[in-house]
Amino acid sequence: VLASMARSGRASAEAAALVRRMRGQRLDPDHVAVGSAVAACTAGNAWEEACRLLWEAERWPRGAGTVAYNAVISACGHTRSAQDALRLLERMRERGVARSVVTYGAAIGACSRCQAWED
Repeated sequence: VLASMARSGRASAEAAALVRRMRGQRLDPDHVAVGSAVAACTAGNAWEEACRLLWEAERWPRGAGTVAYNAVISACGHTRSAQDALRLLERMRERGVARSVVTYGAAIGACSRCQAWED
């Protein structure tokens, strides 16, 4: 369900609410669920909601996975915030979250969109 919400880009609030309801029912959303909900938020241009959900998920037992961070890093390019993208990349390192080719590509894309060539 969350993956289809992410693909549609029209259900960002519902995706975030669904993951939060899971937590309210003492279910622990995995990285796929959190990543899909964050991606749904970014696809629906709800960047702030995506960030809030990522910060919340970082405190949950399973934490936030690579896909969630990738989605927010990519969103940083759309919001013209190269510094935020680079901070998130560093945050992933600090928290021991695996970075991938997609992660670095999203960070490079954010810097490119912001014309932050030297960052």
